[in-house]
Amino acid sequence: MKQSVLNSFTPGISKRNEKIEDHYIEKCRVYSYKDKENLLDVARDFSKWVKENCNEIKKMNHITPELVNRYLESKRTSCTSHTIKQYASRIDKIGKLGESMFNCKMNMKASHIPSGKEAMRTIAMKESDYQKIVDIRSNAKGFIAVKLSHAFGLRVSETVKVRPCDIKNDKLVIYKSKGGKTRILPIESKEQRDIINKLKEIADKERCKKDSPILNIKQGSVNKWLNSRCKQLGISRYNDHKSSIHSIRKNWAIREYNKELMHHNQKTAWANVSEKLGHGRDREDLREVYLPKQ
Repeated sequence: MKQSVLNSFTPGISKRNEKIEDHYIEKCRVYSYKDKENLLDVARDFSKWVKENCNEIKKMNHITPELVNRYLESKRTSCTSHTIKQYASRIDKIGKLGESMFNCKMNMKASHIPSGKEAMRTIAMKESDYQKIVDIRSNAKGFIAVKLSHAFGLRVSETVKVRPCDIKNDKLVIYKSKGGKTRILPIESKEQRDIINKLKEIADKERCKKDSPILNIKQGSVNKWLNSRCKQLGISRYNDHKSSIHSIRKNWAIREYNKELMHHNQKTAWANVSEKLGHGRDREDLREVYLPKQ
């Protein structure tokens, strides 16, 4: 399985360009480093499970859909339904890669995908709840981070890393975030300009170096402030779902998606939002994670 992935890895080749030029071979190439690592992780875990539970299986083409079903069933108590779907999809792809590499028939597609445990970060924050939370005068850095997340859809890890050098005239640079990716977000709305001006004010007051974090607090401190504020207001649903800042990020995704729909179709609208969130344009699998079913 590992060799099937590595043999099919084609760095530097654009999947998009191949589709445009009609050279795209469905499921027979791995285009990105991220996909390669994801597939290798599943290959390692699945092959280990097979060795421990079905040691008579020695070759990939001996793996059956029923065996894949059993593996996915073993994940029910430890993984969410979304994660189990990803496992199923990646195992199916590994099977197709192996079929192409070894030139023999394989079927590693699950015939049944079980549901997993309840996802704990599923809910988006209601805008009315957010307005109650920020309806105070505060210079707490946790408060500033919460407002920054609401304005730009940032991860909690991103809110605490913004430096003076990341703030340009009309852009905010999110430097080397999750996966080492850097992205640039436009500063357009009044809310965004207001929070950026607040960050500049803090940076000037505290004489921050241009390459040092402006807020200079830990991620846990931001979530702690938000959870404490919610408790103060009697709002428990986000703490109960262990959502915290992530619920605000989803709130932003919904608002931004609705804005995009005014100018684009659903697919393009989501691609634009996904890119701004830092996931890339080709993450259709995350649409249902961020957006309520239409």
